[in-house]
Amino acid sequence: DELFSFYICSNSKEAVIIENVFYNYIENSDSVMNKNFSDKHFQALSVMDIQLEKVKDNKELYRLASLCDAERSNELMWKMFDTKKMYHKFDFLRERMLSHKKYYLKAKEYSLKDKVLYMILWLMPKTYYKLKLKQNS
Repeated sequence: DELFSFYICSNSKEAVIIENVFYNYIENSDSVMNKNFSDKHFQALSVMDIQLEKVKDNKELYRLASLCDAERSNELMWKMFDTKKMYHKFDFLRERMLSHKKYYLKAKEYSLKDKVLYMILWLMPKTYYKLKLKQNS
């Protein structure tokens, strides 16, 4: 769904904003997001890779896609700590988040607290890991 919507929007010449809601989300009980936390949850990152590649020549869209990718990676990291599963993905997620650090640290969208946590993740990953484990125990 996300990749399809991205391609439709990115190939549109115009957009119109209306107040009516035409999208009716139906939660699928068989969806990956409703299953136990596993490698399948990381498939969304490959969609982000496609989106990042598609917008790489547009500075603002790339900045926004980078923030989205960092946020999605952060959500997966939180899920990892919440479920106490998939710890072997920590370094992968950390590297992915840090690949966008110049956008994240400059972003007005994030609080100082968020940026400090990001810096701890960047500079002291073991401390970050221990803090998150302690926070979730």
